[in-house]
Amino acid sequence: MAKNNKILIDILTPKHVLFFNSLSQRLIKRGFEVFFTTRRYSEVEGMMDLLKVDAQVLGRHGGADLFKKLLAYSERVRLLAEIAKRERPALMLSGGSPEAARVAFGLKIPHFMVNDSPHASAVGRLTAPLSDKIFTPWIIPVGDWLALGAPKGSVERYRGLDPVIWLKDFKPKEAVLSELNLDANKPIISYRPEEFQAAYLGSREPKTSPLIKKILSKLKARLKMDFQIVIMARYGSRKPYYEYFRREAIYADKCVDARSLIYFSSAFISGGGTMLAESALLGTPAISIYPGSTRVEEYLLKKRLAWKHKSQYLTERILSSFLTMPPSARAAMRSKARQILENMEDPGDKILASIEDFLS
Repeated sequence: MAKNNKILIDILTPKHVLFFNSLSQRLIKRGFEVFFTTRRYSEVEGMMDLLKVDAQVLGRHGGADLFKKLLAYSERVRLLAEIAKRERPALMLSGGSPEAARVAFGLKIPHFMVNDSPHASAVGRLTAPLSDKIFTPWIIPVGDWLALGAPKGSVERYRGLDPVIWLKDFKPKEAVLSELNLDANKPIISYRPEEFQAAYLGSREPKTSPLIKKILSKLKARLKMDFQIVIMARYGSRKPYYEYFRREAIYADKCVDARSLIYFSSAFISGGGTMLAESALLGTPAISIYPGSTRVEEYLLKKRLAWKHKSQYLTERILSSFLTMPPSARAAMRSKARQILENMEDPGDKILASIEDFLS
């Protein structure tokens, strides 16, 4: 073990909380001192409360406006630099934090990044060139990272998807159903809108909500089925979705056990990548409405662990098949997903081994 065994982990998203909470427990068992930093962002803070993760809050989420994003970035760089200078960690680790990468570079501290999203090119261009190592799933070509400026030899790949690290020992809890006043005997359709304020989408409101409302209304009328709709709101607010769904939906606008909710859902509509992968690995039928394509999504579609929105008509038909799926078919889907999950490499194993080797 290195004399300086401090690792600073900068967390920006709920996914980072899930991933690095699992990884940090292993690091601590190996004798590393781990401390977290984050930003003022309701979804992250909610997830940290749920998992009982402590972090020092530095700055805030910049929102949708590019100028405000830049100001939030500059303020976080200053605050994070002060912490890093005082604590002097042996390593800084992030899931793609421009601030962590810049501070680490400026203070000559190694920066490791865990990231499965080279499609988020703005973040990639700000982080990949300043990362000593980039850990990424095997389905992402090394060239995707080199194109964003990653140093040659910096990319290490694992034969698994990122959610494997927190799903391998996952056990669903029915408590989430009562928390949201859901009836376990009625079908549930959960909907996670796209991350519309992200730089790679750059919108002030979710574009998919009017379409999903139209599809679900038609589906309800055609099937004459009283299914429940749960909207897993982005940015801690139901306001952008209430305009369309009103009282027809249940709003999870505070952090809930999303993995259990997805597990107990009859169908899942995903506007993002992480929850699409979670639903696929949990064996819940899912359709992606992400307005683009990612390497992870392409893999899930190829394995028939998820489906893609192509038209209103087709999406309605796909969701209809999910809701009317025989129990035997649903059980077979769960079994297939479980087998794929169990055969995947746990990303934490490779990252932990690499960190120990680097700091030895």
